[in-house]
Amino acid sequence: RQSMGDTPSSGSVKLVYVTGEGEEVHFMRTISPPRAGSDTASSQYKINGRTVTHEAYDTRLATFAILVKARNFLVFQGDIESVAQMSPKGLTELFEKVSGSGQLKKEYEERQAAKEAAEEHVAQLAGRKKTVMQEKRQKKEQKQEAERHTKLVEALDDLKVEYFLWQLFHIDQEMRRERRERRQHQQALQHLHQNVAASEAEVKDKKKEQGRFVKQKIILERKIAKERMKVEERNPGKVKRQEEIVRLERSLKKLQRDLADKRKAAGSQADVLAQL
Repeated sequence: RQSMGDTPSSGSVKLVYVTGEGEEVHFMRTISPPRAGSDTASSQYKINGRTVTHEAYDTRLATFAILVKARNFLVFQGDIESVAQMSPKGLTELFEKVSGSGQLKKEYEERQAAKEAAEEHVAQLAGRKKTVMQEKRQKKEQKQEAERHTKLVEALDDLKVEYFLWQLFHIDQEMRRERRERRQHQQALQHLHQNVAASEAEVKDKKKEQGRFVKQKIILERKIAKERMKVEERNPGKVKRQEEIVRLERSLKKLQRDLADKRKAAGSQADVLAQL
């Protein structure tokens, strides 16, 4: 649109996009010249006749894969020739720009750096986890070893207690046996004392009896001597006296045998007393 002085007062461009469902979406941009005191032209954006902001306008176009900054909708004069002369790197950058992925380059790099940082962090965590697992395994082994040691110490204490109880039992049995033997020895000693007392009394009696036999022997010997003297002095009654002598000699021999037996018994009792 032009004014009276052949100077354009404004310019506009309109795009009608038909969706797959047959719906028409009208995009329109109007550019007005700078106003007084300003060097910048102003733009007005409309969608289906309704004025919207530039961001809303670009966002709605982007829903139809039309990227204004990438210029992937309108092909301007000379674009094809310039594209044909691009290097592989330039083509890659153009494709990224046209596809819109170039806008995501910064975000991609940031996310790539975040990804690498996260991977490094994960690696560190894995290393720390491995270290923790090793420490945990060592702690577990140390705990098991400590438990085994504790069980062995408890088993040793139980064995010591059992051994001491066994010793006490046998000591008690030995003390009981010694007490029984001591009682038996005391009883035997008491019996021996009684026997000694009886033997001493018997020895005393035997000594008395021996004294009587000795006296009888002396009397008989004296009597035999007198009878012999009488026989020598007179012959009458010689036979009778000889018989009396024989009888007295027999009595004397018997007394001698009894005296020997008594002496032997007294000697045995004296030996017993000496041993006691």
